[in-house]
Amino acid sequence: QSGTQTVNVALVLGSGVLGSGFWVLGSGFWVLGSGFWVLGSGVPGFWGSGVPGFRGSGVPGFTLNVFGAYSGNQFKDPSITKERSHMTDLNQKVFWITGASSGIGRALAVEAAKNPCAIILSGRREGALKELADELPVDCLVLPFEVTDYPQLTEIVDRAWAWQGQVDILINNAGISQRCIAIDAKPEIYTELINVDLIAPIWLTQLQLRRMADAGGGHIVAISSVAGRIGAPLRTAYCAAKHGLIGYMDALRSEVDKPHNIRVTNILPGSVATDVARNAITGDGNRRGLSDEVIDAGDDPLDCAKAILAAVKDDLPELIFAKEMELGLAHMRHADPEAFFDAVADFGAQTVSHYWTEKSALEGQ
Repeated sequence: QSGTQTVNVALVLGSGVLGSGFWVLGSGFWVLGSGFWVLGSGVPGFWGSGVPGFRGSGVPGFTLNVFGAYSGNQFKDPSITKERSHMTDLNQKVFWITGASSGIGRALAVEAAKNPCAIILSGRREGALKELADELPVDCLVLPFEVTDYPQLTEIVDRAWAWQGQVDILINNAGISQRCIAIDAKPEIYTELINVDLIAPIWLTQLQLRRMADAGGGHIVAISSVAGRIGAPLRTAYCAAKHGLIGYMDALRSEVDKPHNIRVTNILPGSVATDVARNAITGDGNRRGLSDEVIDAGDDPLDCAKAILAAVKDDLPELIFAKEMELGLAHMRHADPEAFFDAVADFGAQTVSHYWTEKSALEGQ
């Protein structure tokens, strides 16, 4: 059958066939053999001779409907949701949230304020930060700054830590996206975007590591993206930054988790209904000024914020907050790379064609 293929995936738990939980996969696309997932019995993983992967017609434009391993809209990867010995108590903590004036950052402040805590609100728009602080029922410090003003950051960190004497949970949320193809992009936009999305959160984190260690621990959260796991068209600079952010945080976790009691959590959101597409950089460095249908139809930022704080409380190293095709691609990237690259190549070709059509229409206005 040509056109869109649908693969229904259900996670079956209990003592049914094979005597344990296993993946039931439809449409005849997957071959599992005797391999199956065992959950709740120690380290989750894949056992047996079955090899998961898309097989058959290889028709592009598939849709993944994934059921079972969800909590709300977010997916909790079996490899990282095992019971952990550490939990992060959100009560009586000092949060520092960057990019707090709108979108996910603002939602995080609203949800965090449901706990007895104190919040440092940072971003570039001081007026929006003050309005948010006035709405919240907890003590807030409005601390506006430009994340790439590196000479200023030491002073900013000093002010943040001087306010309550500590920062318990740092959430690196500030960022900017991209909507242009590489062949139509000035190289300067790569410098700008990688500075904002990668170098800036690294600087802000590095300037606080020793303080957190001396204080006995803390929690660092990085808002990356599903684009930090897959290479998405129109986002070459954005993907480079978000991949790099995940790499830095994963390596950092290996150094500070046990020696210094500093937890590190990567968050990979899919489509969330914010202004991320409208504020994205185009090939000439200007803001796009238009949103995407998939973004407008995305998850509520408050739902995303709730999932993020739950992941922090549960001390998850990583949370993919996504669904359907975005979630499927994030996991197919490693489960079946060959099928993944084929699918993304076809999707990319369609996206590039649409990009030139849209750009020609806008230039003709």
